[in-house]
Amino acid sequence: MSSLSSFALGVLVAREVSAAEFGAFALSFTVYGYLVIVTRVLVSQPLTVRFSDAAPSAARQAARQSTGAAIVVGLPPAAALALTGVLLGGTVGPTLVLTAVLLPGLLLQDAWRMVFFAAGRPRAAAAIDSAWAVVQVCLMLMLSTTDQGSAVAYLGVWGLSGWLAALLGALLAGLVPAPRATWQWLKAHWDLSRYFVTEYVLINGSTQLMLVLVAATGGLAVAGALRGAQVLTGPVGILVTSGMAFAIPELARRPWTVGRRLIRAGVGISGTVVVLATVWGALLLVLPEEVGRQLMGDTWTGVDAILVPTVLGLVMSASGLGPTCGILAAQRPKVLFWLQIIAAPAYLIGGLVGVLTGGAFGAAVGIALAHTLGAGFAWIRLVVVARQAAEAREHA
Repeated sequence: MSSLSSFALGVLVAREVSAAEFGAFALSFTVYGYLVIVTRVLVSQPLTVRFSDAAPSAARQAARQSTGAAIVVGLPPAAALALTGVLLGGTVGPTLVLTAVLLPGLLLQDAWRMVFFAAGRPRAAAAIDSAWAVVQVCLMLMLSTTDQGSAVAYLGVWGLSGWLAALLGALLAGLVPAPRATWQWLKAHWDLSRYFVTEYVLINGSTQLMLVLVAATGGLAVAGALRGAQVLTGPVGILVTSGMAFAIPELARRPWTVGRRLIRAGVGISGTVVVLATVWGALLLVLPEEVGRQLMGDTWTGVDAILVPTVLGLVMSASGLGPTCGILAAQRPKVLFWLQIIAAPAYLIGGLVGVLTGGAFGAAVGIALAHTLGAGFAWIRLVVVARQAAEAREHA
């Protein structure tokens, strides 16, 4: 629901405002997207890993602390955004300032979502996202009928809807965030969150750097084809993200899932996502050219040429979801961190060497090989972690 509403938001704003205003809106939305993930891995991920199986009183206290920390952690970047917006002015400035004002409430909304997943209440998580989507779409349709539509206005409607969803989250949880416990929460779980944050920065940074180097080496058309292929495979990425949010707390609240049980759970998670990724990839491969051109415009020619290795890489990437969830649920973030130390440069080198040897197709092959390498190492490490967890439970 969250991703679909964001997609609808982007389409509507692109249709209603000028190209410059849409660029300002996209910049603000990109900044929000980056900060919400950083806050999630810093504040909320430890909650899902450590408190999904906790006693109700401990889980409630942890939920108050984590949601309070989400608000406080958002204040420094909000201040930086506001200052940047004031200094820049023009078209971009007002959207950055407004994003700064909206940011703490939007981060709180995401934190409530993770609280509900940790508590085994996915319906409540879906409810707040659905409420955000419904209110947002209704207000935006009303705004589009007036002459007051602008990037700032649409951003304000989107943010106000998110704040209302955050309020609904507090009502459904029956809890009040505890911002004063922020330092206590961050310090207590830094042993986990430091790996989560570093891992995200590594993967995100290597992805962006790879696209920049590919563009500099192979040209903008090559980079555009790779980015276009990423857009078309985006629904599987949404599925993977949703799968992690659901599977990690579900495994964490079952501490007896160790040894072969943990491996079987990983196989089940990966198998489900691989099947769905294969179906989606097959649909892309048989997509009629006229439909592809309607979706991607002139970029479709380049995208169509690299779909086969892109789909193969997509399936291999999906196969790594199971071991990733199993390793995190077993509270072994350091293991996953070292896996990313291998995967991030492999992704970067694969794309760069590929484009030098085979253009866009070579880059797609290189990226697919990097995904295969990462998934293979993840499965090897899951077997080790599962055995260690079983031995630790036997001696407990």
